[in-house]
Amino acid sequence: MHATTTQEFYVVTALINMALWLRFWSSGYAYSLSCPVVTRPSWLPAPFVLALRQKVLYLTLCRGSPFVMLAAAVWPVWPLRLITAAWHSLYALAESSCTHSHRDFAAIYCTWALALLPTNLAHGVSLG
Repeated sequence: MHATTTQEFYVVTALINMALWLRFWSSGYAYSLSCPVVTRPSWLPAPFVLALRQKVLYLTLCRGSPFVMLAAAVWPVWPLRLITAAWHSLYALAESSCTHSHRDFAAIYCTWALALLPTNLAHGVSLG
């Protein structure tokens, strides 16, 4: 079976996230869990972002993101793509609110395009 572009996207994104979290795991999550400043969009309630930053939820989002991506690669059905887009969005919000990183924004855009658009349009819109 030949992997589709969509499946390749999910696998590559999962591998990148795994590599990042292996790096953070080896440093004890020191930086991402102890940031004194948390930023958020002005329209988003602060308690929501702070809830995402609670250690158990934060680590669940971060560690689970690669596995959700891999699941979407193996079973590319619409409901799982929607869950993947939502999960990755929450993960990126929690992570970027502290590290101020923008690396996940392109992946969020792609996951939502793959979740919401018909396959023939999603590939062009998100993957070029």
